Amino acid sequence: MKPHIWLIKLVIVSLIVLGIPVGGVMAYNYYIDPLWNFDHSNEYNDYQIGFNERIQKTNWINAHEMNFDSLMIGTSRTTYINASNFKEKVFHYGLSSLHITEYLDYMQYAQRKNKKPFDTIYMELTVRSHDLYYGSVFNDAESFFNQSERPFYPITSLFSKETYDQAKNNYEISKENYSGGPRTYNRDLEVSTSYPGKDIDERIEFFKKQMAERMENGPDWVYDPNYRGYLEEIKAAFPNANFIVFTDLMPAERLQMTLENPQIQPIYKQYIADIVDIFGAAYSFHAYNDVTRNHANFFDLYHFYPPIGDLVAKELQRRKPSDLLYIVTEDNMDEYFKQLGI
Repeated sequence: MKPHIWLIKLVIVSLIVLGIPVGGVMAYNYYIDPLWNFDHSNEYNDYQIGFNERIQKTNWINAHEMNFDSLMIGTSRTTYINASNFKEKVFHYGLSSLHITEYLDYMQYAQRKNKKPFDTIYMELTVRSHDLYYGSVFNDAESFFNQSERPFYPITSLFSKETYDQAKNNYEISKENYSGGPRTYNRDLEVSTSYPGKDIDERIEFFKKQMAERMENGPDWVYDPNYRGYLEEIKAAFPNANFIVFTDLMPAERLQMTLENPQIQPIYKQYIADIVDIFGAAYSFHAYNDVTRNHANFFDLYHFYPPIGDLVAKELQRRKPSDLLYIVTEDNMDEYFKQLGI
């Protein structure tokens, strides 16, 4: 056999031998689609782990027609407020540990991709969103946008071992229709969880110890001098949107231990005052009531279960004061602080 004929046959056989398993992995990754690069649904990809929501939700945007009435933006706490609870069509860009310096980038990206301006923007600002030293640990938002829009990225991502590992995890939990993790999504970005959580009482005791140390050494909270500027920039970028700016609902004990610290109280008051001054009102879920006192409503000191998220969504739509919601304005701000004991 001539050398060049042998070489051609070797190449063809090698491509066939290597191509079958590679093609199989790519097909499997496509079928499960853990990176949300495609828009298909099946019985084995209806439970999806949010392992990197910044790239996953950005991919979802680029794989779907964006025609939403409103936008929701916030930290992982907001992910338990499912958008299906709203009468209008809401795109939910809730992202784990979202930092105040990241908000505008993701909001503007969603707006660029949406077919029309958002009528309403539901924006969560947590009790520590103003903290100078509460920084982001994630890459710059633009890096995720560029990655998602890279030519052929949906195809090349199918070669990844990380994609395969995530696909395998999603396949297993979808097959069982159960995940014991803290958060899984369906293909419409709706969140569910069967997470048993940690012992809330133990966490509260640990938090008490932390707060006692802060009382002795001073709080590790420092009000970011640029915080107000960040909020003003966000407001200016969406001049025609109706902003509903709301706080994070948390267990009553955590709120109480935070606000009883006299060194934190003026910082908290400035945080609320800046929100009210810029957006006209702060929709505060910082309260002592039957919901926040019930440990069964939370799986840790920061996150509530989806049924509580349903209540939050209801209150954000009603926009009327209740046991769960205090709408803080310039006129009632002092009364609000007095109710909280500060």
